[in-house]
This record gives sequence, structure tokens and C-alpha cells, in this order.
Amino acid sequence: MNSPTSIPQSFDLLDSKGQVTWASLALLTLLLVCVGTLWPIYPAADNPALESLLQSEDSLDSTRQLPWLRPTDQNQRLPFDIQALLYVHQIRGTRAISTHNLSPQEWVRTLMLISKYTTDLAKGEVVLALMLLAALWAKLKRFSDEVQMKINSGFAGMVVGAILTWVIKIGVGRARPNGLFYQGDMDWSPVSLENLHHSFPSGHSTAAGAMMMLLIFHFPRFRFLWFGAALWICATRVLTANHWPTDTLAGLLVGAFSVAWLSSVTRSRMKARVQEPA
Repeated sequence: MNSPTSIPQSFDLLDSKGQVTWASLALLTLLLVCVGTLWPIYPAADNPALESLLQSEDSLDSTRQLPWLRPTDQNQRLPFDIQALLYVHQIRGTRAISTHNLSPQEWVRTLMLISKYTTDLAKGEVVLALMLLAALWAKLKRFSDEVQMKINSGFAGMVVGAILTWVIKIGVGRARPNGLFYQGDMDWSPVSLENLHHSFPSGHSTAAGAMMMLLIFHFPRFRFLWFGAALWICATRVLTANHWPTDTLAGLLVGAFSVAWLSSVTRSRMKARVQEPA
């Protein structure tokens, strides 16, 4: 059996450097989630994005549709997550793109059109199928133990990440952006089985994080490319108004962590077997 090469120390959960890395990423993600969901930053008064929602056809009765909005409070402020989706809703309602002198709003609208056709590249079923095919191909072609270990760990990590994602979705019960646009339901409903309250974390982002980590382990030279692709998938979930921005950050962490954890444990066991006396 070949001696397994190590995964990067900065990602190895059985290494002190890796533990520091993942603890730092978890704390940073938790901080960003708290800031994005709770910290009021943007004023509700004279807010063009909010006014666009109130004037839209699907919000005929704004006092009923948006119970979280206090019309008499001129000092009310909105957190980043709500403001970001209000902006997306506002841009989606604009006119067709002009091919000359593209404004920032038209650039965002262009990205929305692209995201519509690329967001499902990281659909959980698609990524699981690709990883399963890769694992079977590596087994049939008798790739090295190291390569098979990385692929199998990626597949198992994706499964674990998907399970964790759905457990958190059901346990947390965060309302999807649809609740903002159509139902006016912004509540968190823990232990909810309704799809409307399965926004946090994003399943697509979980799959993107798992795939990113697997590719980083196989092709570390292009790690910035893989990281950028995963971030784009996260952005598409927001641009298509399927998730809040903080949903995607949490999903990315869950997927990447799951693969790193399975890879660290599997590599440790392989190394122990290699060092055993014949």
C-alpha cells in the first residue's frame, strides 16, 4: 500500500494548524451571520429598494404583507440580509438591459441572468452523482489508494454535509426570501417541516463547499479558482432570490468542513495501517 500523502495542514482537523483554521472560520461565519441577520444598518425611510417592494403588484396591502415594517417609526433600520434581497427584488423589476453604457444596476441584472443558468451546477443531487461516478471510476481503474481515499472522502463528506444541512434547516426554521416578497413572513420557526422555513443554510452552497474542498485537495495549485467558483454558486443563490446571503456562507462552511473532517479521519486511519508491521 502506498504511503498516503498529507492533506494541507491548514485544513487537517487532526492537526493543530487545521484546528485553528476551522475554529477561526467557524467564529468568523457565526459573526457574519449575526451581523447580517440582526444588526440594523440600512434606514427604512427613503429606501428606494423598500419602496419598490411596497409599490409592486404583489404587495397590494403593505401593512398586511410586511408586518415587520413599522411605518410610524422613521428611525427603523434594516439588516444586511433584508436590504440585499430588497435590492435584488428591485433590480428584477427593472426594464430590459441596455447594451450601451451599462449602469451598476444593469450589471447586476446581467449577473442575474447568468446565475439563473449556473446556480443548479451545485445542486446536491448533481454533485452527489458526480462524486459517486468519480469514486466508481477510481475503483475500476485501480487508482492509487491516496486518490481513492480523497474521492471517497469527498463523497462521504458530501453525504454528511447534506444530512447536517437538513438537520440545521429543520431545527433553525428560517423563512426563505419568498416570505419577504409574498407572504411577509420573516419569522424563524424552529423545528419546522415547511419548505418556506428551510432557508438556513443553503443546500447548494453546502454542495459547492464540499466540491471546492475536494478539488483543493486534488488540485491545490488552482485553489483560488475553486474558491472563486464556490463563491459564485453562493452568489447565484442570492441573485436568484432563493436564499439570504448569510445562508450561503453557512452552507459553504458546512460543506467544506464535512469533506475536510472525513478526509482527515480517513487519512489518519490509512497512515496507521501503513505503519503497522507486516
